[in-house]
Amino acid sequence: MNALLMHKDRDFDIQAPLPWNEADLRQDLELDVLFDAMASGDSFLRETALHAMLSPEVSPEAILYRRAILKDCLANPQVVKQLYDLSVEVFQKEKKHYFGIFTRYPSAILGSAVDVMTMLVEMLARLRGFADRHAEKFTSEGFASLFSMLRGELADDYLDSIREHLRTLKFRTGVLVSASLGEGDKGEGYTLRKQKRRENIFTWLYTWLFSKRSQAFSFYIA
Repeated sequence: MNALLMHKDRDFDIQAPLPWNEADLRQDLELDVLFDAMASGDSFLRETALHAMLSPEVSPEAILYRRAILKDCLANPQVVKQLYDLSVEVFQKEKKHYFGIFTRYPSAILGSAVDVMTMLVEMLARLRGFADRHAEKFTSEGFASLFSMLRGELADDYLDSIREHLRTLKFRTGVLVSASLGEGDKGEGYTLRKQKRRENIFTWLYTWLFSKRSQAFSFYIA
């Protein structure tokens, strides 16, 4: 999922090499003052502004594409700021969750990974909601494509399916594994199995009350 707000057909490469006279340009034109003002203390914005300013675009089509996007930004400054703040919030929360992956216990690693994914899914849901609320305020091709992509790729059924997988990965009812006995009665061929979907309490109670009882005795070995 790419924003494509600097180029119509590709991402803006913040790692691209700067011009050979980059240092002289910054000094002669006092560009550092401008970059500092644009970034307002945000190191990522400063680096982005530096690369954007020192990587000029000469294609008329690309310039018109960016001008339309800029026009939308000037018309909706608070909305654009909220969109950026949302992306920053995602990275901040992601960093707070990642401390759990450094443990040596598999259950803790899995739990931390599931927590991170759950947080990201909810942030994606907020992003889709943001697109639903504000898409009609933007007219540029770049923003129209971005919001259309968000609304199409982050549909409710897609987000619900991810949430269902994450609930399964919590293994609240244990783990279902099959295996066979090998040489020396050692287990082999361990396979993680998909458990049956849990029924709600009313379905389970109805089945228990009215299902046909088995006429045979049986027992289970853990």
